[in-house]
Amino acid sequence: MSDRKLARATSITYQTLLGTWGTPPLAHGNCFYMATDDGHEYRIVNFVLENLEALLAAGLTFPVDIAALDRGVAVIHDRRIPSEWYATRFCEVCCPQRLLPMPQTLRIEREIMQGVREEQDGCIIIHSGRPACLIDPTAMPHQTTEPPPSSGPPADPLH
Repeated sequence: MSDRKLARATSITYQTLLGTWGTPPLAHGNCFYMATDDGHEYRIVNFVLENLEALLAAGLTFPVDIAALDRGVAVIHDRRIPSEWYATRFCEVCCPQRLLPMPQTLRIEREIMQGVREEQDGCIIIHSGRPACLIDPTAMPHQTTEPPPSSGPPADPLH
């Protein structure tokens, strides 16, 4: 078991105002901050607001356990919340790049090298269209998903 120190978040203090749709748990949604019982405030980078609100409406109660990653940045880490409600990646807007998990960091680096993504003056610019990759995925051989032809009727499992 981890000896990770958890803080007790007691309220939501700030949120972004993006439009969302769908039924929770959502993969994308609004970012938010939480205040803790010791007077600190944290940006939450592994959860979307709509999922937390749905869980609160369904009976989850404050305080919610969070784990600080850095000053002012935390993740929700509460045993009462099922894993499928957590984001599978950290928010790339709210989370400092140095705290992003390695797969996200490497994907961002590839996107910059491919000319798909630019980062300047605190802004992220994503260019639409196909990246300048070395391999054309349309030229790759296709694998069939059909089963091989049958050599007769299936065997009777009872005989």
